[in-house]
Amino acid sequence: LRPFLLSVLVLASAVARADNTADEADLRFGRGVAAWNAARYEEALGEFFQSNRLVHNRNVLLNIARCYEQLKRWDEAYRYYTDVLDERPPA
Repeated sequence: LRPFLLSVLVLASAVARADNTADEADLRFGRGVAAWNAARYEEALGEFFQSNRLVHNRNVLLNIARCYEQLKRWDEAYRYYTDVLDERPPA
């Protein structure tokens, strides 16, 4: 769970630099975290997708991969983990 909380902190800093869609992205991310904590992984997945569409963030991609993993959708999880690894972390 700690890596997940770290993703929350990193997203918060990335969202602060985004345009006016950042508030909605942050709201969607918060809903995703709440759904994740309640083990509602499909709901969390939808919220993380919305958040990432609004403000792209590699840490949200990681959360998407983790949702797919919890749903035992291995191919999708692998694809998103690979996407995370392909992106360079921010400086």
